[in-house]
Amino acid sequence: MMFVFRAAFWIAIVSAFAPSALMGSDNTDLDFSIEQAVAMTEQVSEFCDSAGAVCEAGEEAGDLLNVIADVSAVRLNRWLEERETTRQSDT
Repeated sequence: MMFVFRAAFWIAIVSAFAPSALMGSDNTDLDFSIEQAVAMTEQVSEFCDSAGAVCEAGEEAGDLLNVIADVSAVRLNRWLEERETTRQSDT
C-alpha cells in the first residue's frame, strides 16, 4: 500500500513541476491535477481498506521492484565506470 501512496505522491510532484509545454496545458490546470492526484490517493486508500490482501501483494511487488531497480542501478553505474576507465586507458 505504501508503494501506491509513494507512486501517487511522485506522480503529483512530477506533474506539478513538469514544464507546461511538455504537459500540453497551461498553469491553470496545475491545481486541478493536484486535486485529481489527491482524489486518486483517497480512492486507492478506500480500495485498500476493502481489499487488504490485494494491496499487501501490491506492496510486496513494489518492494521487489525497488530491489531490482537498486541492483540494476548499481550494475549500470559499475558498467559506466568500467567503460570510462577503458576509454581513459585507451588514450
